[in-house]
Amino acid sequence: MSLLAPVAGCHIAIGPAAVDVPDDDDITLAEFTTGVTYVDIDGWQTMGAHGDSKTLITESIINRKRDAKTGGTTNGGSMQNNFIILRDDPGQIAVRTAATTNFNYKIRITYDDAPPGVGSTPTIEYFYALIMSASEAGGGANTAQLLNATFEINSASVYVPADVA
Repeated sequence: MSLLAPVAGCHIAIGPAAVDVPDDDDITLAEFTTGVTYVDIDGWQTMGAHGDSKTLITESIINRKRDAKTGGTTNGGSMQNNFIILRDDPGQIAVRTAATTNFNYKIRITYDDAPPGVGSTPTIEYFYALIMSASEAGGGANTAQLLNATFEINSASVYVPADVA
C-alpha cells in the first residue's frame, strides 16, 4: 500500500527561457538537466493543479439520437501557484521577470517522497511553462500578502521517479 504524498516539503524552481519547445515525443530528460541551472522559488504557499487533459470533441449524429465523442488535443493546464511575497527572493524575481516575456521556461518540481536511506532521491518533475501572471493579492488583516503566479504548462512532463541509493 502506498503512503499519502504530502505537499509539505515540495520545492519548485524556474530555469532558463527556452527558444523552442520540442514536440512531446521529442522531449528528453537531458534538455532539463544538462547544463541547466534552476533557481528555487521560495515561499511556495499553494501548489496549483497541473497535468494533461484532453479536449472533448463531440458530434451529434441525427439518425442515432446520440452524440459521438472522442478525445482531441492535450493541454497541460494552468497551474495556479501562490507564494508568500518575499521581494528579495531570486526565484520570485525570476517569476516576475518571466511574466513580462512570451518565452517558455523550464520548470522543476521536487517532491518530498524520497525513500528512507542515505543517498535516496525524491521524485522530480520537469516541464515547460509560460509564466502568464505574477500578481499580488492582499487579504484580511490576519493573512499574508501573496504573489499569484499562473504557469501555463506547454509540454508533457518528464518524471524522474524516487529511488533508493
